[in-house]
Amino acid sequence: MIEVHGFLQRSTNLPVKVEASSVLGKHGYQEAFPEIAALFRDAVASGDRSGIEPLAEALLSLDAKRAYPMLCRAVLEIGDAQSRDWLSWRVVRMERSEPELKKSEKFRHPYLPEIGVAPFDWDSPSEPTSS
Repeated sequence: MIEVHGFLQRSTNLPVKVEASSVLGKHGYQEAFPEIAALFRDAVASGDRSGIEPLAEALLSLDAKRAYPMLCRAVLEIGDAQSRDWLSWRVVRMERSEPELKKSEKFRHPYLPEIGVAPFDWDSPSEPTSS
């Protein structure tokens, strides 16, 4: 797997990087998580539908708890409706199979502290309060 990881780092071809990420994710190669996460963020920012699904699955295979907030954020940021629908479906599927993902920590949108809004407590029936 070290060779595939090195290939992922050196390659400039996006489809090849996505395929290498899938292989690394399926084999649980944890060291590749940062590179795959960066690729996923780039795919979301550019709206590259062909890379979003396999990269998300690779991240989830490596570490679902770390990938969960990234997928939630991507649902909010992505412009492509089809990709947003798939990501939403995948997040709901994760929440149903692993409910501790959203209950173990408060969900924080990355911009909430900057705009003065408290994090949303999913277990509370009330609305979030300003901090």
